[in-house]
Amino acid sequence: MKTIVEVIRPIRLSAGATLNGAVLAEQTWVFPGQHEIDHALLVEKGWVTNGFVDPISTDGKPVVWAACCGDH
Repeated sequence: MKTIVEVIRPIRLSAGATLNGAVLAEQTWVFPGQHEIDHALLVEKGWVTNGFVDPISTDGKPVVWAACCGDH
């Protein structure tokens, strides 16, 4: 899945990861701003739950968060 995120705090991607449509040849720091990062990598690293990134859209559809006290 293609996920557009707002990077809040710098994250480091390993060689072979995809960033903004390009496969990285070496590990790279990703600094704050909007970037496209593979959804599976975001989940694996826990960057969303740890507050490093905020998802904006996945496969072109906006990410909508449910209210914390509502039905999930």
